[in-house]
Amino acid sequence: MSPSNARSRCPRGDVVIEIRPYQEDCVRRIREELVRHRQVNRKGRVVLASPTGSGKTVMFAWLAMAVAAHGSPILILAHRQKIAEQISDALTAFAVPHGIIAPGYPPSGEAVQVAMVLTQANSTR
Repeated sequence: MSPSNARSRCPRGDVVIEIRPYQEDCVRRIREELVRHRQVNRKGRVVLASPTGSGKTVMFAWLAMAVAAHGSPILILAHRQKIAEQISDALTAFAVPHGIIAPGYPPSGEAVQVAMVLTQANSTR
């Protein structure tokens, strides 16, 4: 990424995630919505929907790193096992400590968790 495209940097140790201006705007709006939810004592469930190739992985890795740094939990959901694995791989590449909520994975106390929608739906019944 060229320096002219890089705007926000979210550092964690040696890792820096840089996001583009349109991603920065999206992240800002998500954070504002989370704050608004907190102010009215609602759970902060916010969904990020964005076109293919827009950098959702970079945005949620940035958000996950920032939220976890404040000690708040974050759950990243995927509809398919392959997508959940890709998310986990991306978080690992960005050095974001995380756990995976799925059969065959040990429980993790990390603030960032990746899970399948169906796994989460079944665990809340």
